[in-house]
Parts: sequence; structure tokens; C-alpha cells
Amino acid sequence: MKSHLTWESYFSGYFNGTVLVAQKGEVLLSKGYGFSNLEHNVPNYAKTKFRIGSMTKQFTAVAILHLFEVNNLNIHEGINKYLFDYPNGQSISVHHLLTHTSGISNLNYFHSMRLYNTAEKLVERIKELPLLSEPGEQFSYSNAGYILLAYILEKISGMSYEDYLRIYLLEPLSMYSISEPYSRIEHLVIVCGGEVCNTEFIDMSTAYGAGNLYSTVEDLFLWDRAISEKNIYSMKNLRDYYLTQI
Repeated sequence: MKSHLTWESYFSGYFNGTVLVAQKGEVLLSKGYGFSNLEHNVPNYAKTKFRIGSMTKQFTAVAILHLFEVNNLNIHEGINKYLFDYPNGQSISVHHLLTHTSGISNLNYFHSMRLYNTAEKLVERIKELPLLSEPGEQFSYSNAGYILLAYILEKISGMSYEDYLRIYLLEPLSMYSISEPYSRIEHLVIVCGGEVCNTEFIDMSTAYGAGNLYSTVEDLFLWDRAISEKNIYSMKNLRDYYLTQI
């Protein structure tokens, strides 16, 4: 049945987005509501892609743990082994980056949010950041730390961040809707804030391994099941080292 609601009515209080409800591994509801593009009346679908923000960190962390499992990386060694000239790199471990205890502060994204950033440029900017605390001394949420993890992943593997996730995480779990911003993205949602307007442009390259991925609720359900059913790498590694923050 076709909805009689227009984008104006959705904007006036109706839910706008995509929902997946599951119980005991069985999907009970997977459906889009409202519009992904208000200006052109493009509806949301179950397969509408959204920016998943810091949920990206889950994928970066598990990819790093995969490198750890296959003995290509020691998470307790200093990052200077992988980033040779990083300041205090001998004192900052990969484990510190994973658990937000490196002391590395965050970049100010507002200065470059509209510009394309390479991983190398981001790392050079992070190098200039002062430490907020000594490594391992205290918890401080750090997007910069996860940018460094994605960069280390590429350095060690010789693969792009996107290719590594696709080959070792996503395709084995039949997750085909997660992508980086410069992949071909169908049904991409365009979100507006508190009034009808054009959303502010953000070049997602600035988020890199800390928050640049897009996904659907259906693929995130598969990811949840893979972790819940211990169907992804060593659950000991996940239990010991994987921080479930978002």
C-alpha cells in the first residue's frame, strides 16, 4: 500500500530511517521509512546506505586483530615498528590505539572536512598533535588513533583498507553493502538537520578508519550475528583486546 504521507509530514514528526528487528537470529522486520532525499522524494529502503560513523572502528579493530592472529603484527610493540618516525612511537603500542589509551588527541576536522585527505596527509597532521597523557595512563576517545590503525593495516598488508576489509571480513560473511565513500553507493541517504535544507558537505576521507564506512541495517545485522555467534576470528582476541565503544 502506497503511503499518503509526503516529505513535509515526515519532517513534521514521523520516523525517517531504516529499521531491522530480529529475534534469536531471525529477521522479523527490515524496512525503510520516510525519505532518503527530501528534495526529490526518494524513499528509504531496507537497503538504503547510511554513514555508520564510529561503528567503522569495529571493522578497523577486527581487521587489526586478524593481522595479529596471522602473526603479521604484535599489538604490544611500539607503533614505531610500523610508523618509523612517529614521535613517542616506541611508547605507544597498537594495543594503546585499539583501547583509546594512547594519549593521542583528535584532529580538528572542521579545518579540512570539505577537502579530500590522503592517509599520508592525515598521519602527518596527527604526528603534530601533542599527547594528552602518557601512553597507557588514561582513557581518552581518539579518532586519530583509529586513523593510525587503518594506516598501519595498509602498511603491513600492502593492501588498501577497503580491499583488506572486503577480502578478510566482509565477503566471508556475505556482507556486500558496506563500502567506503568513493565506492559506487546506491540508495545513499542524504540527511538534513533541524530544517529543510541541503546537508553540509563532508568529504569522508577525513574520517578514514575511524568513521568513513557506509552500510545498511541488513549488513550490520550479519556483522552482529558473526560476533554474537563467535563466527569471526578468535573470540579470545575479541574478548581481551576489542573495545566495544561507539
